[in-house]
Order: sequence, then structure tokens, then C-alpha cells
Amino acid sequence: LAEARELDDDTAFFFEILCLSEDEVTSINTYSYHKVASSESQGILVAHGCDRAWVLCDLAYFLREDKFVDLGCPNGVLACTRPFRDNGFEYGQFCKTELQNILQLRCESVNRGHCSEEEFEYVKRCIAECFPNAPTPQEAYTLFEDALKQFACGPLMRSAAFHGDGHFMRKWCGAPGMLISNKSFRGSM
Repeated sequence: LAEARELDDDTAFFFEILCLSEDEVTSINTYSYHKVASSESQGILVAHGCDRAWVLCDLAYFLREDKFVDLGCPNGVLACTRPFRDNGFEYGQFCKTELQNILQLRCESVNRGHCSEEEFEYVKRCIAECFPNAPTPQEAYTLFEDALKQFACGPLMRSAAFHGDGHFMRKWCGAPGMLISNKSFRGSM
């Protein structure tokens, strides 16, 4: 991420996994912690998959606040909300399996981890708040899922074009909410 975003050497990073012990995670008010940590940050790098409730909550917050959202894997970084300085959205080569998982993601069936029922309801409210014009929470979840698909589809479309996978391209080009003009589709093969 530091190389892709061309960050200064003195840029501070907050690594959630290194900052809380397992006892702290279970004893503190988790959603208050997430709210404070997110409000103090300029962006988020999700490097462990998007299939967990608190990750979706963080993504919803950062999307709503128009902050940086990047996805990372061992071989690359994907810019979701703002391009890198070279105007590209993919640095290195992003893990195809991770992107395909995003295409199948459903908000209401993600891994809840340590989330209580009350906390999971909070996560769903965070997602719904991203789309205040959606008439129902379920429609807000669909809009959120479609936004995540937009991020994932650009690199997958480039890969499909490179490998001649017309079936994949036809399926996703015609999917509801998929815009071929989306900025994540920019890039080279």
C-alpha cells in the first residue's frame, strides 16, 4: 500500500490486529471502538477479505465519509474510491479468488465473528446509512453489495478479456448496477 499510494516514510499506520488483544476485543464496546478508530483514519486497507461483519461496517463508514478504500492481497492492491497517483486502480496483481468472493457477498449472510446480535444490527444500520435514499434496509444492502461488485469487477473484467473468458464478461457486463464506464474498469492488461 505504501508503495502504491506513494506514502511518505513517516506515514502512520494503525494495524487493528496488532493493537487489541483477544481479551480487549471481547471486553470493550466493539462498535464504539470501531467508530473512533474509523473517524481518526484517512482511509482503510482491507487485507483479510470482505466477508466479515465488522469489515463491512468499516467499508460502509469509509464509503459514506468519502475516505480512501483499498483492498490488499499478497500480490497487489486495489484502489476502490480514489486512483493511485498514476491514475490506475490496480497495483501489482490482485488475487482473483478474493475478487470473485466479493461478487458473491451478501450483507445479511457474512461471517459475524465475535458480533453479538445487537452489534450485527449496528453493522446493518451502518450499511443502510450509506444509502439514505433507499426505501428499505434490504435495498440499501443491495446497493452496497453492488458498490463492492463495481470495485471487484474492473480487474476481473481485464483478466477475463486477457484470457478470452467471454462467458464471465457477458454475465457481469449485463448485471444490475454494473456500469461499464466505472472508473475501476480503467487499466491495462
